[in-house]
Amino acid sequence: MIGQLFKKDIHRNIEGVIKADNLSDEAIFQEVDEYVITKDLNKKLDDFFGEYSASIGKETQNIGVWISGHFGSGKSHLLKILSYILSDDRKHSDLIGQLFLSKIDTDDFELKSNIQKALTSPSQTILFNIDQKSDIGSKKQDDAILGVFMKVFNEMRGYYPKFGYIAKFESDLDKRGKLSAFKEKFQELSGETWENGRETIFLESDNVALALSSIDNISKESASDLINKYESNYTLSIEDFAKEVKAYIDTKEPNFRLVFFVDEVGQYIGDNTKLMLNLQTIVETLSTTCAGQAWVIVTSQAAVSDIVKVNAGLENDFSKILGRFKIKLNLTGENAKDVIQKRLLEKTDTAQHDLEVLYTKVHNSLSSIIHFSDRSRQYKNFSSGAHFALVYPFVPYQMDLFQSCITGLSAHSVFQGRHQSTGERSMLDVVQTIAKTISSSSIGSLATFDMFFDGLSSIIRADVQMQIQQATNILDPFESKVLKTLFMIKYVKHFTPNLDNITTLLVDQISGLDIGELKKRVYGALNYLCNQTYIQKVVSCMNF
Repeated sequence: MIGQLFKKDIHRNIEGVIKADNLSDEAIFQEVDEYVITKDLNKKLDDFFGEYSASIGKETQNIGVWISGHFGSGKSHLLKILSYILSDDRKHSDLIGQLFLSKIDTDDFELKSNIQKALTSPSQTILFNIDQKSDIGSKKQDDAILGVFMKVFNEMRGYYPKFGYIAKFESDLDKRGKLSAFKEKFQELSGETWENGRETIFLESDNVALALSSIDNISKESASDLINKYESNYTLSIEDFAKEVKAYIDTKEPNFRLVFFVDEVGQYIGDNTKLMLNLQTIVETLSTTCAGQAWVIVTSQAAVSDIVKVNAGLENDFSKILGRFKIKLNLTGENAKDVIQKRLLEKTDTAQHDLEVLYTKVHNSLSSIIHFSDRSRQYKNFSSGAHFALVYPFVPYQMDLFQSCITGLSAHSVFQGRHQSTGERSMLDVVQTIAKTISSSSIGSLATFDMFFDGLSSIIRADVQMQIQQATNILDPFESKVLKTLFMIKYVKHFTPNLDNITTLLVDQISGLDIGELKKRVYGALNYLCNQTYIQKVVSCMNF
């Protein structure tokens, strides 16, 4: 069976999404242990740590890092791993850092030295997906990004993240050394913790005023007036935020750093120039106020320079942001494929040998059954026995085509609300889902392209899923496979969905396959789907 070929259990749990909540030490150790540092990624780490570590203990304006890359490139994963190893507020932070350090080549002395320096420098990290942390409707506000930054900063400090004026109230009490006393008095009066009581703050107004009057030795009326002033007078500015961050950093040991790790900021900003300028000003003000002790690391599908180009005519306004994000790390699809192959598809020594032998027997037939008539783009086949053993049970072209499919589907809003950027599910997760599906199949079976639809199904819009499901309830299994395949490639401009190409996408065996018979089945399915109006036949692009 295919499942027996893999070096590691294909059914093991692999986190396919970025999570800002506190994961267990065991989960983090597994994730860092399995993290793959490719040659391309090694260069990116060299760029990052070269700047990050060299400025420790020194003032620097270069506190911005922009990690870009299309779906599945690993940008969110890199963001998460960096947040793990640069945080020293976990129980086993030192061991997590050393585990990562062990992955660097022993002869890469400079990179190892820079990472070691970063690991020994005190720091704290805040990891979050900006769209998930943003309040509904707040994105329309010019300072929406600032609101999210303040929210997660308050949350990290234990202050109330939902209402800024309450967090300000808590912060002021904390600075005066009276927050703990206030919490104890509030619980004594209300019978519940302050953390629970503040959720229904308007119902607890009397107890809040009584608790404050008790610890400050003022009248209840004066306490109530003071609390009302917090609500009515509360404002938030980038300057105030930066000062709050600086004040927090000043409570820590020398050379301490606070690092904001922000996922999917490019998708959140989109073409909203005011949000872009909001981010630019945040980074600029943090750099001057905190003198290099507060960093901002973000991810985006688009490179920062590309976002600037999209906003034509505003280059002067955006020129500063290119400088604010001096460190630019662009991850490629090649990096993603290397990670998948090494982390997920790596074979045992015996399986590697057996698959290479198998390839020598079938490589001639493979070149004839896995063939595209589309000349606008060269889709890759297996290049050697070693390549075959590395990628199997997938076919090399599938990874490139899948990324193109995701880009097209995302652009046409096929995914559910917060999944629009498709950052929620990584290519690794989808490939693992498919591998688990065919793990019990006999050796020689191949993944077919319709399986990528099934791997994505949980984030596809409900109405689209329902339409596909209603169709599959009527269609036979093979017709359903053809329909799912056509859905996946619907928005890929450089792929021609003709009979030969669709047939290639549905090749499910490396040998013993009657390609002529398969083509007949595809032809029949396409005609039936057309006749039943599940698809429309466009002669110029669907030449079957």
